[in-house]
Formats: sequence, C-alpha cells, structure tokens
Amino acid sequence: MQNYIIKDICTNIISDFKQPLSYLLPALLLTAVGVLLYKLCRRKAKISPAGILLFIYIEVLVQTAFLSRESGSRKGIDFSLFETWGQTSVAYAYFIENIIMLIPFGILAPIVLKQMRKIRLCVLTGFLISCGIEISQLITQRGYCQLDDVVTNTAGTLIGWTIWKGFGRIITIKKRTRRVSKNENNISNHGSRYRFPLRWWNQTACSSRIKRRNHYGLFHP
Repeated sequence: MQNYIIKDICTNIISDFKQPLSYLLPALLLTAVGVLLYKLCRRKAKISPAGILLFIYIEVLVQTAFLSRESGSRKGIDFSLFETWGQTSVAYAYFIENIIMLIPFGILAPIVLKQMRKIRLCVLTGFLISCGIEISQLITQRGYCQLDDVVTNTAGTLIGWTIWKGFGRIITIKKRTRRVSKNENNISNHGSRYRFPLRWWNQTACSSRIKRRNHYGLFHP
C-alpha cells in the first residue's frame, strides 16, 4: 500500500512539473533578449552563468505562480499548520512540490549575491518571496493562501542554502588539498637546493658565536 502511494505521489509530481517546463522556452528567449540589451548598454560588463540561471528561474517561478491558473478560480485562506499533509496523494505531492519550488533560489542566490551567503538573510528573503506569492494569489484569486505553502517554501530555501554551503565546503577542501600537495611537491623538488645553504648558515653562525665568546674571554679558566 505504501509503495502504491509513493508511486502515485511521484507520478503527480512529474505531471505537475510538466507545466513549469513549458514556461522554460519563453523564459530563455526573454533572458537572451535581456542579456543582449545589457551587453549593448554595458559592453565591458560580465554576466555570470549563475546570474543567468537565477533570472531564468525567477521568470519560470512568476509564470508558474500567476499564469498557470485563471483569475478567480481559487479562493480561500487556511492558516492551519500542516493541513495539506497526510490527506491524499495529491496533497502529499503539493506539499513536496512547494518545498522543491524554492530550492533553486537557495542554491543560486548565494552564488550571485554575496549578501545572500548569510543564512538568515537568504532564508528571510525566501520567506518574503513566499509571502508575496501567497498574498498576490489571495488578491487575484489564483490560488489558496495557505500557511503550509509559506512554511514549505521557506524550508526549501533553507535546503537550497545548505546544498550550496555543502558544495562550497567540498570545493574549498579540494582547493586546499591541491595547494598543500603542490607545496609539498615544490619542497621535495627544490629541497636539495636549500639544505646546503641552511647547514652552511648554521655552522657559520655557531662558529661566529664561539669566536665572539673567545674574544671576550668567556671560555678562559
């Protein structure tokens, strides 16, 4: 029975994600026009790939939140926590989809904006984005205004930020390991050059100290 429910949930999630994918082509075209205009205005300016991906993601998110449903099709407010969890397989799917929805924002925002690398600011921004979507859906009556959506969207932002932080640490550790191995190789390759001068310097320093002490009569009986 549980395997059947999980399969049904996965089927609903896959079918629901077909609609956002249909908005991907218009988002790509709009992004290409925006990048072209930005390059014409500022020729020397550089645009990061993460910034382009974030722009595409925001476009798809806006289209999914506001264009996927007709105005006045859904009305209602629900402030009960976890009300949508555990009712039907469709409700399970919606709950998981709302978590997935803001995971890309939690990953891309810290890459593009240095301010978003602080967990509090990133999660707070995800929370405000979710609140903005829910309030606009309530006004336009394009979706139900639910507390569960805000909680799951915020959790998705936190998961995305955690993924970004984890990959960042892995990359940092790899870079440090490469630097250490490179320095060790340099020392092993050039160590023979520095051994003789160091020995010669130590011997010279010791002999000069002894001469100085003998000159001042420190070793006289």
